[in-house]
Amino acid sequence: MFLGDNMKIFSNLSKEKKKYYQYVFLSTFIIGLLIHFYKMSNTLLNHDSIYNYYSDQNVIASGRWFLSVACSFSTWYDLPWVTGLFTIFFIAFTNLVVVDALKIRKLKTACLSGAILVSFPAITETLMFGFTADGFALAMLLSAVSVWFALRNNGNKILNCVVSVICLTLSIGIYQAYLSFALVLIICYAIKNINVNSEEYINSKMRFVIKQVVLVAISMALYYITWKVLMLIQNVTPTEYQGIDQVGFSLGVIVSAPLKIAKSMVMFVLGGNILKNGISIYAILNILFILLFLILLVTYVIKNKVYKQIDNLAFLILCVICLPIAVYCWSFTSQTVVYANRMVESISLIFVLFIVLTDELKLQAYIKTFISVFTLAMVINNSLIANTCYFYMQQENDATLSMATEMVSNIHKLGKDNHSKIFVVGSRLKDVAIDDKYDTTQIKCLLPMIETDLLFDEIHTVEYLNNSLNCNFTTVSKEEKDKILASSEYKNMKLYPSKGSIKIIDEVVVIKYAEPDVN
Repeated sequence: MFLGDNMKIFSNLSKEKKKYYQYVFLSTFIIGLLIHFYKMSNTLLNHDSIYNYYSDQNVIASGRWFLSVACSFSTWYDLPWVTGLFTIFFIAFTNLVVVDALKIRKLKTACLSGAILVSFPAITETLMFGFTADGFALAMLLSAVSVWFALRNNGNKILNCVVSVICLTLSIGIYQAYLSFALVLIICYAIKNINVNSEEYINSKMRFVIKQVVLVAISMALYYITWKVLMLIQNVTPTEYQGIDQVGFSLGVIVSAPLKIAKSMVMFVLGGNILKNGISIYAILNILFILLFLILLVTYVIKNKVYKQIDNLAFLILCVICLPIAVYCWSFTSQTVVYANRMVESISLIFVLFIVLTDELKLQAYIKTFISVFTLAMVINNSLIANTCYFYMQQENDATLSMATEMVSNIHKLGKDNHSKIFVVGSRLKDVAIDDKYDTTQIKCLLPMIETDLLFDEIHTVEYLNNSLNCNFTTVSKEEKDKILASSEYKNMKLYPSKGSIKIIDEVVVIKYAEPDVN
C-alpha cells in the first residue's frame, strides 16, 4: 500500500516536471562522467586497492555492516568503469533528491547543484578507493532519501518516518560519515525556509527540531544495535581504526571537540598548511566563498527582514553555527577520529545552499551572474584537481609496475622463483612522499592519498607482487625474521634500490627497504 502511494509521486508528475528532473539527472551524470572519466577508464590503484582486487567488504569490525551489500550490486571486484558508473548514477540520483528537498525550481541552479556534488574533492578521493566508491555513493543517496521522507508532509506521516529511519540506518551502516550528509541537508532546509510560514516548520521550530533529532537518534540506536548483534553473530570485536573501538560519549571528548572541529574546518578550507606549502587556487576560492556566503546571509537577513523576528534570527544563527558541527559530528564521540576528505561530502551542501539562497533573493542580474560564474569556477577547479590527482596516480602505478617487474627479475637472477618465501625489511613510506618529487601545491587537499609508488612496506609489496604480477610469495614467521636480522649476511645488505639490497638468506628472499623499527 505504502509502495503504491509513493509510486504515485512519480506517475503524477507533470510532463514539464518530469522533463525538468530528467535534465537535472542527466546533467549531473554527464558532468560526473566528464570529470572522472580518467579514473573510470583506467585501473589506477592506491595503497588499499592492491589487496582489494576482489573483496566482499565484510568490515563489520569497522561498523560498516551494510557495506558488503551496498558494494555487491557492481560485484565485489574492483572494476573501475562499473563501480564508477554506479557511483556517478547514485550521485546524480542524490542530486534529484536534494533538488526536491530544497525545492530548487531553476534548472540552472539544479544543474549547478549536481556539478558541485559530483566535482567535490570528497568524491575524487572516494573514487580513489574505487572498490567501495559505489557503496559510499549509495550511502549518500540513502542519507538524502532519509531526509526527503523526514520532510515529506504527504501520505502516511508515520510510515514516512519509518522509511526515513530505515534509510538513514542503512546509510550509516555503509559508511558512518554520511550521517553528516543528512544533518547538513536538514540544516540547509531550515536556513532556506527561515521565513516560510508552514505548520510543520516555522510555526513550531521546536517541534521541527525535536522531530529531526528523534528520527536521527532512533536511526543511530538501530544502527548500533544491529552492529552489536552482527558482531556477536560473527564473533568479532571493534577495530581500532579511526577510533571505532572508543566511540562513546565522555566529557573530555565533548569539551575538546569544538576546537578540533575548528581546526579541521580551517584545514579543509585552506587545503593544508598554507604557511608551509603555499596558497593554492583551491584555498583562495574557498576563502572567497566564505566571505561571499557570510555577505549573502547578511543580505538574506536584511532583505527578508529576519531581524524583526528575534526567534527567527536566533534560529538562523544557531543553524549556521551547527553546520560545521554537523559536518564533523563524530568528533564528539571519539578522541582519535580523524576526518579524511572522503568523509566530508556533506560540506558540498553548503555550497549548494549558497546558490539556492542567491535564487531566493531579488539581486541584480549581474550579481547573480557573478555568483554563477564563481560557482562554476570552483567546479572547474575541483575538476582540474581531480584529473591532476588521477594523473599522479597514473605515474604512481607506472612506477610501481616498473619497480615490481625489476624486483621479480632480480629475484629470478638470484635463483628463486615466484613461489618463494619473502621478507621485506623496514618501510619506505617517507621516501614515497609525492611532494618531495613534484610541485603539488594545487592538490594539497588530496595529497595524502597519493604516493610516488606503492612498494613501501612488506604487506603492500607482497600483495602487489602476488595480485598484479601473478606471483605466490609467502611471508615468514617472526622467529625466521629475527634469525635473518641477526645474520651477518643481512647486516652487510644495502638499502633498496642499491645493488645488494635483495639477497637470499636461509632460502628466504630478503629485500631491505630500511632498518626495522625497534618499536
